Amino acid sequence: MFLVSVEFEGKVETLRRRLQTTATRGEWCPDQRGFTLIELMIVIVIIAILAAAATVGMSRSLSKGHLATIKADLRSVAVGQEVYFEDQSALGTVTYATDPSDMASRLSPGTILELRGDAQGWSARTTHPGAPGYRCALFRGTAVPHAPATAEGAVACDDQAPPLAKRRLRDNSR
Repeated sequence: MFLVSVEFEGKVETLRRRLQTTATRGEWCPDQRGFTLIELMIVIVIIAILAAAATVGMSRSLSKGHLATIKADLRSVAVGQEVYFEDQSALGTVTYATDPSDMASRLSPGTILELRGDAQGWSARTTHPGAPGYRCALFRGTAVPHAPATAEGAVACDDQAPPLAKRRLRDNSR
């Protein structure tokens, strides 16, 4: 803050003039008011609401991503089972894999696989902790299918998820 003296019609007047450079240099001006507590609280509340909205949107995207992952992993298991069956047939034994480590396919991190198989067919079900309550299943041949699979060769998913999670995924698919 600077004091400037100006002579006007024979009188000396002192004018206070604040230069813009004082604010940009970070100097403190004692006559300048700061923000009130209410103004700061309103800003904090607005930021919190925006952060909550972003978090909900991100969790929806993650759940949909995990659901897509378990579907893709089932398709990978199907390919792995067919490769395993062909390899075993070449060796003289006709069977499907009962252990996931026997197959050439690899699951995505976090995917949980339940697998059963014999000479006539196989059945698999996948779940993921990131998509709680959702499970997908696929079967081929005469194997007893895991729920929710009902048609041979088709990936079927059900949602044992809580109602709020169901609504979130349904809303995001629109």
